[in-house]
Amino acid sequence: MLALLGRIVGKAVAEAVMEEYNIEKKDLEGLKIALENILPKIMQFEAVLEKGKLRTRSNCPVYKKYKEWCDKGCIPLIESFARRFNPKIKVKRISREPDKCMFEFSAST
Repeated sequence: MLALLGRIVGKAVAEAVMEEYNIEKKDLEGLKIALENILPKIMQFEAVLEKGKLRTRSNCPVYKKYKEWCDKGCIPLIESFARRFNPKIKVKRISREPDKCMFEFSAST
């Protein structure tokens, strides 16, 4: 159930962010712009786009309250969010809380 909820929320939030901030780019740059427009408002967040990969680092406020989300909901949410920009974007979680949440996004050709 958490995976389904994650996918639904990810897609809906991506669509709303794209509309709200007029993001037309359907690539890693557009994804970076979207993430930078919403995540710093709710957590410490940084993103770097270089050599065809987008790397993000953040602290997750959800982890402290509902750890099960990290295992079952987080990846489906971020995959759904990223796919809204481009279905070929791949998501890899590098690390997770309690340290730092780190993701790497790449677009296959």
